[in-house]
Amino acid sequence: MKVDGDVLFCNLPKRGSVYSGEAQAVTLIKGQGHRFVYKGYQIIYPVDWPKMDERVSTVVPQLEEAFQDVRQLAPTTVSSLPKTIVFSSFGLSSFMANDHLVYNTNNSYAIDKYHLEQDFYEKMLRLSVQPKGSFVMYNEWIHAAAQFLMEKRDLRKIDMFRSHQSDVLPKSKQELIKSIYFAFQQLSLEQKQQFLRKWYQEMDETWTWDQVSQLVKESGAIGYLH
Repeated sequence: MKVDGDVLFCNLPKRGSVYSGEAQAVTLIKGQGHRFVYKGYQIIYPVDWPKMDERVSTVVPQLEEAFQDVRQLAPTTVSSLPKTIVFSSFGLSSFMANDHLVYNTNNSYAIDKYHLEQDFYEKMLRLSVQPKGSFVMYNEWIHAAAQFLMEKRDLRKIDMFRSHQSDVLPKSKQELIKSIYFAFQQLSLEQKQQFLRKWYQEMDETWTWDQVSQLVKESGAIGYLH
């Protein structure tokens, strides 16, 4: 791949004026930006993000911790957090490959503690856990798992309500999902983790909400579901 102009980052090796090689996914970024190394990680970020040396000392350990937390719930598409991390505000889609992570904040602000307390865990789950089962059920699993991980790290209590993605379901199914969240809230952290792990493991295109309801009952919430 031959590229004209200044290249800020490409995950393929450069041979002369050509980038070539094999990769799970290819990212090439042209334009202005900064880069530095933090504890073995190559960090690339927008030129207008201030004090990134301070921010990265908070954000990267949080990324490591979140990735390991996710691995306690489901198999991940990569075995470890990639050693190259590209942060961006707009333009790039977030994704994770074996050799690099692209993390887009989707706003004009530099990544900081605010992002870690908002959609951080949901984003990490979507980046690293393979979709399975129906689209709506997978999204609901992501929603519940993100709530659990935030509670585990003392960031937020479990939201007892279903995600907006389930609005497409019949009213009876919406009420059943809501009751699952009420039951989920009653579980201990260990029971919640076991429930989420089993749910993901068993979930496929044939799985029903009645089966999820039964599973949460078996996880220790008998008496909280109708």
